[in-house]
Amino acid sequence: MDGISEYDHTYPHAWRRIVFDTMIAVPFANLRQQNRPIRFLLLKLGSIFLNIALVLFFVELLPWLSKKSNWVAQWFTKDDIIFYVILSNLLSSAITFALLLPLMRHQPLRWDWGFLKKMLGYSWPLVIVGFAGVINQYSSIAFQKYLLPGDTISNLSHGGIYCRRVSWRSYLVYLLLHLIMLLNPSSFHTRTRKMHDPYMLTLRWRLPSLVH
Repeated sequence: MDGISEYDHTYPHAWRRIVFDTMIAVPFANLRQQNRPIRFLLLKLGSIFLNIALVLFFVELLPWLSKKSNWVAQWFTKDDIIFYVILSNLLSSAITFALLLPLMRHQPLRWDWGFLKKMLGYSWPLVIVGFAGVINQYSSIAFQKYLLPGDTISNLSHGGIYCRRVSWRSYLVYLLLHLIMLLNPSSFHTRTRKMHDPYMLTLRWRLPSLVH
């Protein structure tokens, strides 16, 4: 417990990051609904690259600067890397939220119970499948330490190899997920669309290759 309690000061930043990520989900969905993929892609990739840049700044550059400058060394804590990683995530989410504010100004702040009912009806099967996938992915790695016939070191080594293979599979799943994110606004209107729709053709040929 002592090892966990030393990171208590990082929890508020983690919760703030979750709040920002939740608030920017609607503007991103609005961009997809409006068929504005370029801006959607630029903001998504910009957020990712900004997060990477901030992590490198806090984890790599600041420790080097703290050795060169007493002023930086006064406020930089080299033993608190986890805090700076979470801070990087928070800053990237906050900046993305600020960039999306112009899109949120024209959205009415009202609670639509009818839309909530439709959204929950659409998403609850995905939530169940998502929980099952996460449990299967992470528990299978942990159980190998105890279920494989070798010693602990050997089992952990095999678990690491398995984890690497699972990571490659996850990358393919993420590609499929992003493709589905682009398709979702179109999928609700499939009754009025033909199969030569670009989104439908893309999914028709890309999905089998990713699953295989």
